[in-house]
Amino acid sequence: MKRAKSREPLRTLLLRIFPEGFPTIWRVVELKETQTLQDVHKVMVQSFGLKGKHLYAFYLSGRRWDSESEYGGPSAGTPKKAMKAELGKLKLEQGKTFLYLYNFVRERRFVVEYTQDEVVVPKVSYPRVLETVGDLPEEAPPLEESLPEPLKRWIVKFRPVLETWALNRSKPRGPREVQEAVHLVREVEDLLKKRGPETWTLMEELTGMLLVDWVLSLPQDLVKRDMAEEAFRVCDTFAAHADADRFLTEKALVYAHMGRKERALQQIRENLTRAPENPRIITAAAEAFLKLEEAGHAERLLRKALDLAVDDINERERILAKLTAMLEENERTEEVTELIRSELDRG
Repeated sequence: MKRAKSREPLRTLLLRIFPEGFPTIWRVVELKETQTLQDVHKVMVQSFGLKGKHLYAFYLSGRRWDSESEYGGPSAGTPKKAMKAELGKLKLEQGKTFLYLYNFVRERRFVVEYTQDEVVVPKVSYPRVLETVGDLPEEAPPLEESLPEPLKRWIVKFRPVLETWALNRSKPRGPREVQEAVHLVREVEDLLKKRGPETWTLMEELTGMLLVDWVLSLPQDLVKRDMAEEAFRVCDTFAAHADADRFLTEKALVYAHMGRKERALQQIRENLTRAPENPRIITAAAEAFLKLEEAGHAERLLRKALDLAVDDINERERILAKLTAMLEENERTEEVTELIRSELDRG
């Protein structure tokens, strides 16, 4: 939306907001174009009765954790701040939606639709709530209230680390963060040994199903810090508790990063044999080939993964980004243009 000229009346934006998965519950709110995404957050917390003080962020692309379109709250640690994001200066389109995420662990998600413009009414206070339909379902009591003390202590320590990582997942960990992560992952292992493997499911629930992604992010940061044995140990340990294929693909990447070509190729073959039609596994194999400087194999696998990810838009975008980056690095710009045009034609 273009900012109104100073001689024109100040405009307002009408936003229809509903919890993801509950389209029959909504609020319609009105804000001045000079107000910010933080004002949207405040009126949402008030009108929906959201409990607690948690980190929050808006994703204008509609995709959670999309750093390019992310505007976070004051403590969220994001480069772009919700408090500085004036609505009239954002590239919002009428009829389009974006995402509001409240509480990075429990992940309460809301869809925000920009519906129309109005003119500011003198002596009216904004933001204001125009429509209130339905109430949020009652949240179950926090699971941690019924936990044994060792798990309570673990989740209290782990949750802030997880929230920070979720915001910065695209960035490699620094030396201090790597050491902290190693300590925490060993605590996870100790709890699993003492309380049994079934504890893994409970720990995933406590972390909003982000635990496996956090653990999967460790091997590459570890191997970059010359901690390859620790990286292998993480892969082998957690393959028994979570998605084995994903940890075994990480193992191939660790071998490739270390330059252990034959062992990396063996692991890649094993991975592709286990999951020959899985785009994510094939993409990871391509990344390992790139580390081994086998660009031809990597390109063939990326194109295969792209063909297989027919109905997964997010996965296609991820694969396409890797393939175009590889082609551009080799100065194959015409092929990049053709690839992007082909994707646009697909819709």
